[in-house]
Amino acid sequence: MSCTHLSLSALFLLSLLLSGPTRAEEFVPAVVHDALAGALAENPKRVSSAKEVAERDQMRNSDQPDGIVDDLAVLEILSASTTQREKGIELRKLAKKMNDRVARERLLLLASQVEEVELTDLQRRRRLNQVTGVVNRAWQTTSEVLAGQPRALAVAGTDAVAAVTGRREPSVVDKKIGYLARMREAKGEATPEEIEKGRALVASLEERKSKTLLRSWKDSIKESRKLGERGRVERLSRVGISLWPEEREWFEEQLRELNSDDEQPSANELPAPQPADGLDDAGYGLIRKKILDSEAAPKAISVDSAKRPIGSALADRRSKTLNYLLFGDSGFGVSPHGMARTAARHGTDAPAVVGLAQGVQTALRGVTLLFGNRLGLEESIDAYAKVDRENPEALSTEDYLEWADLCARADRYADALEILERKGIEDPNREEKYRAKWAAAIVRRSKELPAGPDRFKALKFVTESLSDTPSARKARELLEEMPTTERPVVQVSREDLRDYEGSLAQTGLRFQREWWDGDKRNGEIGEEGVYWDPKGSLWYRVGKRTAWREVLQDASRVPALSGLFTRINEEAIARRLADERGQNRKFPIEIEGATGPDSTYVTPKIVQFEVDKDEDGLFQ
Repeated sequence: MSCTHLSLSALFLLSLLLSGPTRAEEFVPAVVHDALAGALAENPKRVSSAKEVAERDQMRNSDQPDGIVDDLAVLEILSASTTQREKGIELRKLAKKMNDRVARERLLLLASQVEEVELTDLQRRRRLNQVTGVVNRAWQTTSEVLAGQPRALAVAGTDAVAAVTGRREPSVVDKKIGYLARMREAKGEATPEEIEKGRALVASLEERKSKTLLRSWKDSIKESRKLGERGRVERLSRVGISLWPEEREWFEEQLRELNSDDEQPSANELPAPQPADGLDDAGYGLIRKKILDSEAAPKAISVDSAKRPIGSALADRRSKTLNYLLFGDSGFGVSPHGMARTAARHGTDAPAVVGLAQGVQTALRGVTLLFGNRLGLEESIDAYAKVDRENPEALSTEDYLEWADLCARADRYADALEILERKGIEDPNREEKYRAKWAAAIVRRSKELPAGPDRFKALKFVTESLSDTPSARKARELLEEMPTTERPVVQVSREDLRDYEGSLAQTGLRFQREWWDGDKRNGEIGEEGVYWDPKGSLWYRVGKRTAWREVLQDASRVPALSGLFTRINEEAIARRLADERGQNRKFPIEIEGATGPDSTYVTPKIVQFEVDKDEDGLFQ
C-alpha cells in the first residue's frame, strides 16, 4: 500500500475523533492506537482485529455509542490490500449505512477522491462537458440566427472544432487525468485494455503539451530579440534544437539572424509598437512609458554570474509584461471566435476594425498594469531568495530593497519587513508604507471572515502590532461590531432558522419570530443570520453597519440549545459537502442571454459539470 493512502486513512480517522464528543487529546482508546499502528505497518489483519475488539466493546456498551467502530471500518477499507476501485466501492457502501449525515457526506467525499474513482469521474465529466459545449453553442447559434443575425453561422464551425477535437492547450483537468492514469499503471492495478487507453491518453496529452511549449518557446525567443537580449536568444535557440530536432531549421535561422545583426539594442531601447488607427499617440506613449518605467525597465543588476538567476527572472518579467501589454493573456491579439464574428460582420473592413480593437485593448491592459503587475512576480522573488541562500555576499543593499519591494507588490508585507530587519537596513519610509499596506490588507480580508477566533485574532493583530497605521482604527471598529471575542461561535442562516422553527421553539429559544419571518415591515435580522455562543447567548444585528446585540438564554436550556445548534450547523456542512460532490444539481438546464452590438440572443443552456478542485494548482 502506498504511503499516501495510509496517511489519508490516518488523517481521516483522527479528524473524526477530533470532531466527536470526546477530544482526542483527552482520550484516545488503545484500540485506536493499535489500529493506526497496524495501518502504518501495512498489516490489515491487525486493523481488522482492532475493529473486532471495538465492536465487542460497543455491544457491551450499546447505550453509549462513540463512533469508533465506524472510524475503524474506514481505516480497515483503506488499509486492505485491494484495488483502488474496490476501496471506492466499499467506502460508498459503508457511507450508505451511516446515520450521521455529516460523517456520511465526508466519507462519500473521501470515496470520490480515491484515484481510480476520480480518474473515471473526471474522464466522464470532461467527455460530457465537450458534448454539452457543442450543444450549447448550437442552441446559441440557432437563437442568434432566428433573431436576425445570420453571421453567427460564421462562428459555429470554429467553436465546434475546438470542442470536439480538443486542439488546444492542455487544461488543468487534462493534466490531472494524465497523472492519475500514470499512477494507476504504476501501481499495477490496470488491465491491459486500460493501460493501452491510458497510454494513448497520456501520449495525446504530451503531444499537445509539446506543441504548446514549442509555441511559447518561439514566442519567448521573438520577445527576447525585441528586448535585445542576445544571450537569452542564443541559449533558447540552442536548447530548442535539442528539444525539437524537427524544428532545427527555424532555430538555426534565429541564430543566423542574431549573428547578422549589426546593432545590438539594449533592453532600455524597447521598440515601440505602432498604435492602431484611432488611438491617441500621446496617450499610448504615456501608458507605455509608465509601464516600462515602473515594471519593464531593467534594474541595475551586476553581470556577476552569482546573480544570474535574478537577471533571468527580471528579464522574463519584462518579457511577460510587454507581451501582455501588446497581446493580452493568451498571447494572441484576437481570439478565433472574435475574428470570425468580426469578419462576418464587417467583411473587407475587418482588418481595420481588428486593428482598432487591438489598440484599445492594449490601452486598457496598460491601465490595468498601472494598478499592479503580478506577471513573473513570484518567480522574481524566488530568484532573489535563491541567490540570498547560495551567495548572499553578491547582493547589495539596493538588491535587498528591490527584493523587499517585490515582496510588497505580491502582498507579502511580513516578508518585506523581515528582509529589511534581517539585513539591518533602515528605511523609515519603506517600513511605514509596508506596515500601512499590510494592515489594510488584513482588515480587508477580515471583513470576509465569519465572526469567531480567526477574525478576532487578525483584527487584534492590527490593533496591537500595527497600531500606528491608518487601518488600526477600522480594525477597532470591526472588533466592536463582532458578536464575541476569542470563543468559537456557530453561525445559523435565516433559512435554517425558518426550517428548524419548531425544534427551536420546543427547545426554548428566546428570540422573536418576527425578526426572521421574511417580512421586512416588522424588522429583519442581517443577511448573515445569527451566531450562537455556547456560553449561552444568541447574537444578531439588523444591518451591516449596526452593532451586534446579545440575547441571553435561559441557563437551564443552554445544553439543549447547544446540541440543536450544533446539529443545524452539521446539517449545513453536510449540504456543502454534498454540493462539492456535485450531487445537488436540481435542474440541468438554465437560461442564458446577452445583448450587444455583436450578438443578441436568449437560449437554453445545459449546465456543465464542475471539474475544478482546490488541488488543481498543483497541475498548472
